[in-house]
Amino acid sequence: GTEKDASHTFLEHVLRPEKDRAFLIHFDHEVELLQDLTSSRQRLESALDQMNRPQFGSSGNSGGSNDPNSGGGANNGGYGGGGWGGRGGRGGGRYGHGGGGTALYDALYLASDEVLKKENGRKAVILLTDGEDNGSKVSLGEAVTAAQRSDTLAYAVRIADDEQRPMGGGFGAPGMGRHGGYGGGGGRGPYSRGTQNRPDGKKILQQISKETGGGYFEVSKKKTVDDIYSQIEDELRNQYSLGYTSDRPDADGGYRKIQVTVKQKGLIVQAQDGYYAGTGA
Repeated sequence: GTEKDASHTFLEHVLRPEKDRAFLIHFDHEVELLQDLTSSRQRLESALDQMNRPQFGSSGNSGGSNDPNSGGGANNGGYGGGGWGGRGGRGGGRYGHGGGGTALYDALYLASDEVLKKENGRKAVILLTDGEDNGSKVSLGEAVTAAQRSDTLAYAVRIADDEQRPMGGGFGAPGMGRHGGYGGGGGRGPYSRGTQNRPDGKKILQQISKETGGGYFEVSKKKTVDDIYSQIEDELRNQYSLGYTSDRPDADGGYRKIQVTVKQKGLIVQAQDGYYAGTGA
């Protein structure tokens, strides 16, 4: 598919041999680490090839899943290797849920808290999804907080239209002087089209990207996934690192709001809106 081809190209352009590392996460009603942090492009591409874009109206039983609400499943449950053992650490299983849904928040939480938290350097997560969550165990606030505490930027790439569901999967990469990852949502879960209480995926992704200092993008006929990946690649390679010393003690451990501005007109600042004391500034 187009997203998968673009993802292969992104990995090829961004990962520098022996310098950068990446990981790949898939999620729908469960979160699965398809490939842990590695500098091997071959392993990452092999994991990426395991994911299929679910088709609208599919049975949701692909990859051995028996969950009718998995929205195609994107081969959920069909991969070997390590998965998520739970919030306490990675294990041989998956971070699963009963019933259907899309565990976007869980995926961001686990990518930030378990994969990237202890890594040094700058870090980024790229979310390839429709932005709708209806199956996570953690809240949106908890997921964003995990990203903020691990100093991880979240770039959201929204894929959604009236005809088909978005591809499920995600990848990450510490390296290039930073760490990165992208994740994507699988099926839409139990919400039917036109349901009034369906979450607003666009607003959710905009909030995630804004509060973590990343960026928000929408795939369209005029702006393809390839175009968006190229822009993200450029941003990851061209960033300024600012720092300051606070006169407040780190012991309070609270979230400190900051605002970065520039004097030159026409420039837009894209930065985190704060940080947790003791995790850096």
